Amino acid sequence: MPYDAPPTKTSYSWGDEAMTVPSSRDLPPAFVLGMDANGLGVARDLGRAGVRVVGVDDRPFSPGLRSRFVEPVLTPDRTAHAEEVVKKLLEKSKDFPDKGVLFPTADSYLELLCAHWGELSSAFHLPAPEPSIIQKFLNKRLQYEAAAKAGVPLPVTFFPGDEGEAESMADRLTFPVLLKPYYSHAWQSPGGKKAIMVQDKADLISVLRIEGGKGTEVMVQDFITGPDDEIVSVAGYASRSGLISPLVAWRKERQFPLDFGVGCFVRTIRDDEAMELTERLVRAIGYIGIFEAEFKRDARDQQMKLIEINARSWLQSSLGERSGVDLVKVAYMDALGRLVEEPSFFHEGVRWWDAYSDLQSYWELRGQGRITTGRWIRSWLGSETFAYLAWDDPIPALARWRNGLELPRLLVRLLRTGR
Repeated sequence: MPYDAPPTKTSYSWGDEAMTVPSSRDLPPAFVLGMDANGLGVARDLGRAGVRVVGVDDRPFSPGLRSRFVEPVLTPDRTAHAEEVVKKLLEKSKDFPDKGVLFPTADSYLELLCAHWGELSSAFHLPAPEPSIIQKFLNKRLQYEAAAKAGVPLPVTFFPGDEGEAESMADRLTFPVLLKPYYSHAWQSPGGKKAIMVQDKADLISVLRIEGGKGTEVMVQDFITGPDDEIVSVAGYASRSGLISPLVAWRKERQFPLDFGVGCFVRTIRDDEAMELTERLVRAIGYIGIFEAEFKRDARDQQMKLIEINARSWLQSSLGERSGVDLVKVAYMDALGRLVEEPSFFHEGVRWWDAYSDLQSYWELRGQGRITTGRWIRSWLGSETFAYLAWDDPIPALARWRNGLELPRLLVRLLRTGR
């Protein structure tokens, strides 16, 4: 279905209730934690609706802090100085007559939210579940255990407690396998990848020793075979009353880093199997808030298997509004106790593009003979939404490219690879 801009609405309802959207002067502020592409998408969505947005980050060069829709707040490091970050949030909240709505856009901010739930929940509306539920999303072991109980297909996964368990487990594995951390946001992986591919038993034991020495809890997982474009993500919102919004799904057509990275060029599609599995898991966990699940179809048995599910908005968050299912506004209004209506379907074929990361992905794929320049250009030409670029808010894109200085540096770095 070709993309059409979603209609502008002045009256919303969800379920059996109906209400008129308040004027912008009646809207409480939104505090968006993390101002990279994810938070920028959230801020633009709400800012265009007249919501005052406070953008919070501990990185002074985060592009979203330059958005015209954002009142920037720079904090100390969120991990090393979490108490100071919370103190600054509480102080800023006093600038507004109404309680704001808090939007964490990264797992590290979810962790901060869990650790300071009492203080933050008294000062902000939180479109999120209790900390015990959030932990089932942050901790991959708890997440997989919940998925197994819900009957959601998973790749074969082991959780070795020590080297002895790893030794006995290795004889039951079919190599290559993946090594993943329990907590992705706290993991410093080679090349920024989400997983390490290990080729044999000796390699596995060696990597486990290294990660164990760092104190990293890891799991060993069967590799889901098949190309990257068999990876499908599904996002939605679960309300406090138990309703689940219409879902939006997209295919990860390219990612960076290759194989175990994040989507840099994606396209909305309809995948009923992935959508049904996502709703089943969200209901089984009892989740409230925005969620995003990622699956991959295994080429060996054609089964859709869970990779992960996140308890927050996702990197391509602007896809929701552009495809007709505005999950950010749903979350905002539900946090205020006002149910909102969304269309029962989303537009397929809507593309989201991160030019910077996708250029690196293209370069590697071209070097491997997996894509041509013409095919790459045709894929993103005329994309409907972008990671940083927006014609009504151009400064974040300039900030991402450091006012054009980053492009020649990137090109030099790519050319040095010799491809």
